[in-house]
Order: sequence, then structure tokens, then C-alpha cells
Amino acid sequence: TTTHPSIQYIINHKSIKQQHTTTTTMDAVDFELSSLASNPSHMFGGNIAMNGDEYVRCTRCGFGGCDVRVSGCGCTLHARCMLLPKGQPMAACPTCRRPSSGLVLFPMSFREIDEAKRTSVALPNAPKGRGRKRKSGSEASAIDEKVGAYVSERRTGRWTQEETALCEKLINKFQTGELPVTGGMKLNEFLGNMLKSKQSRLTKKMKNAKLSSKTYNAAAGGILDDIEAREFSEIEDCFFQAIQCHQERAEIKFHMQREWRGGVSPNCAP
Repeated sequence: TTTHPSIQYIINHKSIKQQHTTTTTMDAVDFELSSLASNPSHMFGGNIAMNGDEYVRCTRCGFGGCDVRVSGCGCTLHARCMLLPKGQPMAACPTCRRPSSGLVLFPMSFREIDEAKRTSVALPNAPKGRGRKRKSGSEASAIDEKVGAYVSERRTGRWTQEETALCEKLINKFQTGELPVTGGMKLNEFLGNMLKSKQSRLTKKMKNAKLSSKTYNAAAGGILDDIEAREFSEIEDCFFQAIQCHQERAEIKFHMQREWRGGVSPNCAP
């Protein structure tokens, strides 16, 4: 049976229109994915976008709490997972190798630390942390108006297994030069700042490590091996989870993130 030319025209026209609609839909999807890649904040909405780096996963290690986003491709990374080229501008993402125009630093998020403070007030009998005496109220932590950040007292008391493991990993990567740290920094200064620990506490724990005699010599801007980058983040996360006091945990996470970002911020867009 021969199809009438008019009917065949309608069939062909509908087929072409359907194909065009499918192509247009796929183009829209590709555009949306591209938009999300270049600005992943769209996934979560405006407020979380500006203050929600804890929701964004690192492209290399897979853990949250990213510090930077690569312009162009949208890859998100921790400062320690970022491998910057030495002595030259970054023309491509070090992770996916797509063209890039530089780095964008995520704004620091106060969400978790504010929630922890509210919870601490509402639940005065909540866990106060293992082996740690906390001051109460505004003595424990406050906002430094000059830098717009929370500051609190240095850590004291017993070392947990998780903190010891993190400290040993920090020492290892400090010695191999795989951290975003200023050249010439002393190991005892670095550990004290990163762990927010009193020097006397560090010296007592690491008395055979000769902390004050070791200085940082950069071999790379971050951790070179992908597996080791993930292992580092796992150890850091275990350290955070071992802190029973919600407020103390939020404070140390905020503090450590600020320390990590100090090493990579000069390479980011203003």
C-alpha cells in the first residue's frame, strides 16, 4: 500500500519536529550541566551557595568542606588537594585539565559554628569534650571584629588517638613538602596553628620529633597522590567526629579551614 504524499509529509514533518525538540531539550540539559559546573552553587540556592562550602565535595578526595572552585570547569577542591603549577599562571585545571582562568575562594561559612553555639545554650548539659575544660559564654569563643572570624582558646588536655593520627599525617606531609604552607615555616609553629594547640602540649606529646628544628621546603602545592589525599581527609574527618562537644568541633573545623585557606588564598581571584 502506498502512503498518500500529504500523509507522508505530515509523518516526516512530525518526525523532524520531534527530533528538533529532543535536540533542543538535550542542548538545554547540556547548557544547564555546564552552568552548574561553572557555578555549582546553583544546585543549592543562593544562601547556601555563598555560605555552604561544607555541602560541596572535593573533586579529588570526595570529602566536603572545599576551599576553592576552579573557574571554567567548576571543579571544587580542598586547598591541600590543589596542585598549582610552579612559577606560572594556571591555564588549565590540574584535575580535569580543562581550560581555566584561575581560582575562586569559597566564603567562610559561619552556619555550623552558629548552630553549635545555639545548641550549647539550649542544652547546657550537652557533652563538653573529652579531657577538655571549656570556658563558658563569651570567654570560650568570640568574634574578632578585625578579621570577622571566631577565635577561641588554644586546645589543652589529653590527646585522642584520632588527633595523634592527624598530627602524624601533618608531620609526614610537612616533611615531604606536599602542603599549601609558606616556605621556611617551623614545624612546631605549623602544628600549633593548625591544631590550635598550646606549644607546651605539642612539645610534651612529640618530644622526640624535634619540632622546632624542622622548616618547610615546598615540593608541591598539595598532596600529590589521589589515594593519599583521600586518606588524609578520612583521618581529618575522624578527628572532627571524635570531638564530642558540638561547639568545640565546629570551632576547630572553622579554625583549620581558615588555616588551610591561608596558603592558597594569594592564588585566588580577589
